[in-house]
Amino acid sequence: MRASAKFASLLLCLSVASLAHSESTTVPAVWKPEKMTMVYLSPTTYYSCYALEAKMKRLIDQLGLVGGVRVSAANCARGVVSMPNVRLEVLAPAEATPSVVAELKKDESYRALVDRVNKDSPHKIAAGAEFPAQWRDVQVGKGLDLTGSDCDLLREIQRQVLPKLAVKIKPTNRTCDSRDGSIGKPFLDLQVLLPAPTPDKGA
Repeated sequence: MRASAKFASLLLCLSVASLAHSESTTVPAVWKPEKMTMVYLSPTTYYSCYALEAKMKRLIDQLGLVGGVRVSAANCARGVVSMPNVRLEVLAPAEATPSVVAELKKDESYRALVDRVNKDSPHKIAAGAEFPAQWRDVQVGKGLDLTGSDCDLLREIQRQVLPKLAVKIKPTNRTCDSRDGSIGKPFLDLQVLLPAPTPDKGA
């Protein structure tokens, strides 16, 4: 039993060390278009369409995504809703592998999405251009005044959104439940592929 515990501890240490090394390494990346719909489900916590959209915009910003969020439901005008759809149309950093670059060249809607994003964003993106990126530690949700009641939102993001992005879930990440009243300020403990800081912007 003790040997198993030591082995598990060793694996955790190796995983953390590997993630720390990857954060200092720069890799070539591109902005990859992603369109997805997340269905928000919770037995306890309900949002208005406006409140959910506002939370999602701040969360996708921490994930390094550039683009828009739209929340829809049958009764958005009535206040809190159940099972709203969260539609994301974003550009996400992705490692510039040959397959990803080839996919972008074939995607006819890619430049149109870039144009729409550039129209609404102060950060202009060059379609197809490579840029240096790094895997960086990000605690998604931290600093956003989330509470235990937002656990189900983070769970659905982890389940429905993260698998489509350049994201690594750290071994130290913990799941939570909105029904657990002991939860303080929840967050997702991740490594996220983000543009490398430039000298004039600092680390």
